[in-house]
Amino acid sequence: MDTALDWVGLITSGMLLAVAVRDHRDGGSVWGVVCAGGLVLVGLWVVGRGIVRRRRGLHGAGSR
Repeated sequence: MDTALDWVGLITSGMLLAVAVRDHRDGGSVWGVVCAGGLVLVGLWVVGRGIVRRRRGLHGAGSR
């Protein structure tokens, strides 16, 4: 379940970035693109951290 939530967060952040880029092209603020890009980077970090933990056999507090 944790893995699925990590990926859902990354996908959602990517979709938010796509919307922010579209709005910026239509004259919106660049801050939406910057913030959404930051969320994508955080999502990538979370997914990458989860992959490394699963490969090493470490489980988070919520894993059983």
